[in-house]
Amino acid sequence: MWLVGPLASVMFPRIVHSKAKSEKTNLVTLVVIGTALLAGLGAVGLTVLGPFIVPLVYGKDFVPDALRVLPWYAGAMVPLAVANVLLSNLLAKSSFKVVAPVCLLAATYGFALTRLHSTPVMVLQTLGGGEFTFAADLRLV
Repeated sequence: MWLVGPLASVMFPRIVHSKAKSEKTNLVTLVVIGTALLAGLGAVGLTVLGPFIVPLVYGKDFVPDALRVLPWYAGAMVPLAVANVLLSNLLAKSSFKVVAPVCLLAATYGFALTRLHSTPVMVLQTLGGGEFTFAADLRLV
C-alpha cells in the first residue's frame, strides 16, 4: 500500500484537470494496471520473502502465526489498492453516487466481521473478498 498509494494521490488532480478541460485521457487505465502490477508484485514478494524476514523481526512464538496470516494480508491489500484508485477516479470526476455504496460496504464489513471472525485468516479472507467485489463494481460504474 505504501508503494502504490501515491499513484492514486498523483492521479486525482490530473483527472480533475482533464475533466475541467474536457480532455480524454487513458490515465486511469494506466494507473489501475500499474497499481495492480506493483501491488501484486509486492504481495508475491512479501509472501516469498516473509519466511526469511519474519523470524528476524519477531520472536519464535509469533512466527508461525505471522507466516500463516502474511499471504492473506498481502493478498487483501491488492484489491484494496485498486479500489482506492478507482474510487479516487470517481470522486475526481465528481461522481458522488458511489458514496452510498461505500457506506453500505462499510456496514456490510462490520456485519460480516461480527459473524466471520473465528480466525485472523478468515477476517482477511472476508476483507479481501469484499474489496475484490467492490473494486470490480467500481470498474463498472
